[in-house]
Amino acid sequence: MSLDSSELEWARRLSKQLKMLSEVAERLTYRLLELEERFAVQDHQLTSRQLAAEQSHSQVAEAMEERMLETENRLGRLDDLLRKVEPRTAPPSPLRALSRLSPMSMHASPEGETFLDADLPFAEDSVDQPLAS
Repeated sequence: MSLDSSELEWARRLSKQLKMLSEVAERLTYRLLELEERFAVQDHQLTSRQLAAEQSHSQVAEAMEERMLETENRLGRLDDLLRKVEPRTAPPSPLRALSRLSPMSMHASPEGETFLDADLPFAEDSVDQPLAS
């Protein structure tokens, strides 16, 4: 059984085409593997970002809840102050301590003398001559 030249040419072309098809399939396989690796990296990054966002969201929610409770307590104290009611469990505030002091004790000098006790001249006493017009 001998092959003539046309059959031999046909076999060569077929082998070249099969070789090219094999190279294309190999390139597509490598490209697919590369895309799968890139997808895995992107998926990992997305998952880590979602976890970080969830943690951040829960921290923000906790902080907001704490701030809301603090604000609610402050509003309650202000409401009590406006109604002139002494709050039951409020800690002593510096403003309340100052409001209980007498007005004279706040103006006392270190020598024990108040501004009202000092001999200060009145403005009229210090003017020697009337202003000329």
